[in-house]
Amino acid sequence: MGVLLLGEEKFCDISNHQPSTRAYIQGIKDWGAKAVVIKTTECDYFIDQTAADKKALIEEMGMLCHAYHFSHFASNAEARAEAEFFSSRCEALGFDKAKTIMVNDVESPYMSTSKSALTEHCNTFTDRLKDLGWQRVDTYSGASWFTSRVDQSQLHANNFWCASYGAHPHKNFPGVKFNAWQYAADPQYGEAVYINGVVTDCNIDYNGFYTTPQSGGEGGDAPSDPIPEPEAPGDTDELNKLFEEILADATLKLSTKEWCTSILGYLPMSQIFDKPPWLN
Repeated sequence: MGVLLLGEEKFCDISNHQPSTRAYIQGIKDWGAKAVVIKTTECDYFIDQTAADKKALIEEMGMLCHAYHFSHFASNAEARAEAEFFSSRCEALGFDKAKTIMVNDVESPYMSTSKSALTEHCNTFTDRLKDLGWQRVDTYSGASWFTSRVDQSQLHANNFWCASYGAHPHKNFPGVKFNAWQYAADPQYGEAVYINGVVTDCNIDYNGFYTTPQSGGEGGDAPSDPIPEPEAPGDTDELNKLFEEILADATLKLSTKEWCTSILGYLPMSQIFDKPPWLN
């Protein structure tokens, strides 16, 4: 993980898989997080019973606290029901509708494999939350989902949060629009961060959407920067040629792994297996 650029802030996301102790939450603050996103619900039945304690400690220690829902929906009706379930729980926890970021976590195998259908279901979820008064809604998913499973250009979210472990994107990961990047999670990807001995999801907030305090009021405050359009970093033909050379030479592949990752933004499971979709 490289040095953060000026203006980039850090935040974490946690769930019942992480402890609700004062020492752990203090560790998150000491690590440099300005905000924490906590899991509150999943599908239409699961409530994270640790959320209340986590929220209280996070806010007591002066960090912003937001909420995420692990979605399972496979239809518009299910998307509306899950949005209502998420909303109800967050209201009970005392989240502010003008200030809280409500995150739709899109990665479940139960979801539709149709790109158009899943895009519609995500919008149904987002629109229902907004109808219920929540003013700041984000969509979280992996880079591959944003390019192949949903039509990102049609999503109604206010922001995008992209997971890509091992890669080093800066605002315009090839083919994906985002303003928040989850760069570390499961140790199998080689980018694990341990806080007080606990593996913790770590993120960079490029535009202050998660880490800047909001004044609230009608409409809340808008993100400080627009979500950038994705761009291929460099001449596509030259990068294609380079990628072919790397794939054909095992020694070259290993010796240039870090450089290739930073430029191409593509390193699945700590090895280069194939070309990223935007070079095909």
